[in-house]
Amino acid sequence: MNVQDLKPKNVFDYFIKISSIPHGSGNTQGLVDYCLEFSKEHNLEASTDNAGNVLIKKNGTPGYEDHEPVVLQGHLDMVCEKVSDCNIDMATQPIELMTDGEWLWAKGTTLGGDDGIALAFIFALLADNEVKHPPIEALFTTDEEVGLIGAHGLDVSNIKGRKLINIDSEEEGVLTVSCAGAARIICNMPVAQLKLSSDEYCAFEVKVSGLLGGHSGIDINAHRRNSGKVLIELLDWIFHKVRISICDFKCGGRLNVIPSSATAVFCCSRDKKALTQTIITDFVRLMKHECMSTEPGINITFNETEVPEIGSSPAGTRQLVFALMECPHGVYGMSPDIEGLVQTSINLGNVSYSNGSLDLGFMARSNNDYGKRVLIRKLSLLTEQLQGMMSVEGDYPAWEYRIDSPLRDTMVQAYADFYGDVPKVTAIHAGLECGIIGEKIPGMDMVSVGPTMLNVHTPNEKLNIASCERSYNYLLRVLELL
Repeated sequence: MNVQDLKPKNVFDYFIKISSIPHGSGNTQGLVDYCLEFSKEHNLEASTDNAGNVLIKKNGTPGYEDHEPVVLQGHLDMVCEKVSDCNIDMATQPIELMTDGEWLWAKGTTLGGDDGIALAFIFALLADNEVKHPPIEALFTTDEEVGLIGAHGLDVSNIKGRKLINIDSEEEGVLTVSCAGAARIICNMPVAQLKLSSDEYCAFEVKVSGLLGGHSGIDINAHRRNSGKVLIELLDWIFHKVRISICDFKCGGRLNVIPSSATAVFCCSRDKKALTQTIITDFVRLMKHECMSTEPGINITFNETEVPEIGSSPAGTRQLVFALMECPHGVYGMSPDIEGLVQTSINLGNVSYSNGSLDLGFMARSNNDYGKRVLIRKLSLLTEQLQGMMSVEGDYPAWEYRIDSPLRDTMVQAYADFYGDVPKVTAIHAGLECGIIGEKIPGMDMVSVGPTMLNVHTPNEKLNIASCERSYNYLLRVLELL
């Protein structure tokens, strides 16, 4: 089946267009330009602010002109990840869409359904003059995936609506009405160094790959391994029995992604080479057994490589191993109010070590302010202990549950009308822009929805076709009731 044949055609035609424009975080100008071109083509009022956010307005259809405006919101950027043998340059080249008629995905890369499907829904609505709807304020924000930067810089002076539908959820039939706040935490620590010689040392490169990875909020409680943590556990396993010097360590990059691969180079004395190889082999066997049900694709390989000029000293190795073994990652508390909801967590999303400097990047999340502050303090103490420095960036508030929500009530009614059932109304342990927008516009009534997507932020991301069609038609029913 061809992508061009997917239904609703108006939605997927726009999704195809969006996918042809590179729009990774920090690279959304092409999509901003398209939004402005679209507004001119359809004679719609459009504006941008200093953060690059776009606001497009359309009057209500006959009979709805005097109704309260509704804000439809999605973000312009996508997470750009790809498999190791993919040659697409996602900064300059379009992704390649694939479908079997049931699912839509991209060949070798992330799909960008998060949040391209929101843009496609909104463009289709704005272009359709037959749909019944109140005045629409279409808000497209920039760089959501790297700290909700567009929302932080949003100029709200031209936004009149006080009901907002965020189309950035990933499960059909779920109305999200609350989300976690978050902060990015960056730590830098010095590591004592040692000059190395190939006469005395041999070097190994070790790689961890094949892990599932995933979204640092949604998947943090899904028992998915962090590749950086697996790799440091291996190095610590060796360090118990063999004096080693760690020369290089790389893992992840995006703080909101659970890293799926990691690489390190370390040295040991030549007389410990055989023992080191045996220790690694034993660890690989045990780790594969440990992960057989949760990470069946885990792959740990090692090979001898050239000895670098410098690496960590014995004291430096202890520093590095201690820092990476002790730094937090994973779930730190469950909600006492909503069954199954993670309340506080942290993701070790980036590790970079070379030339005596260890850099760590984390995404801390919590549905209350206290949990987030505890995690920030925990990292502050660890960094101070190792004579390092720490900074906190992109700190944003949680979107708290609203007891009285006319928008939620309308969307529940529309769901009953369209599906003949009751939706699940819940909170999520992930960052949505609603928390920031709600802080900027007090009293904003908000609900987040979206079609079913799987494995977002990974090259295994895919979007359910039938769910898109139902979700779009459900949105039409919501607008008709509003």
